[in-house]
Amino acid sequence: ETGDARAFLALRPLYIGFVLGSLAWTIQGLAFYYILQQAGFPASLPLALGIYALSLLAGAASMLPGGLGSTELAMGLLLAAAGAEQTVVLTVPIISRLGTLWFAVLLGFAATGILGSRRVSRPVA
Repeated sequence: ETGDARAFLALRPLYIGFVLGSLAWTIQGLAFYYILQQAGFPASLPLALGIYALSLLAGAASMLPGGLGSTELAMGLLLAAAGAEQTVVLTVPIISRLGTLWFAVLLGFAATGILGSRRVSRPVA
């Protein structure tokens, strides 16, 4: 129904979604920067955020679910191009994705299990 679509395409929900999404991606980029620092690679914040953002775009362009594999590959290649050691190139993308993508997947599975175990009453049409 058109009334339903209008509720989601109104300016306020779009703005709130944009702000929340931007905040979430920024926090994940900051986490990537932190992981790089802890791994001993002294990347600047703009470099780390740029690598993270470009890697996510590469993953989205791959059309694979969650950019699986292509995002990590792009991160590794960009880190190598920035002069990171092989251990950083191989481990940081995996650690980063475990803390972002796979954490969210596990939360989704848990929520599905909890909500699926509840008895839902369905209205009779």
